Amino acid sequence: MDDWVAVMYDAKWYLGKVLETDVVDNTMEVTVLEATATRAENCRLKWLQNPDELWIPQQNILAVVQPCTGFLS
Repeated sequence: MDDWVAVMYDAKWYLGKVLETDVVDNTMEVTVLEATATRAENCRLKWLQNPDELWIPQQNILAVVQPCTGFLS
């Protein structure tokens, strides 16, 4: 899958890549990026050193987003 989503997890929002969708349980398995700074002008996103693969309920999927190519590695 090449879908990207904004999700709520543990009272924070994250940008993540969808790994799998479970239509029976209405959840998505997502691996998330973390912010490197709290100020927007200094903020970058990076993969976690120990990636979390989270099952997120549909009601916690905030939006489907279009990725910016060339910025993530």
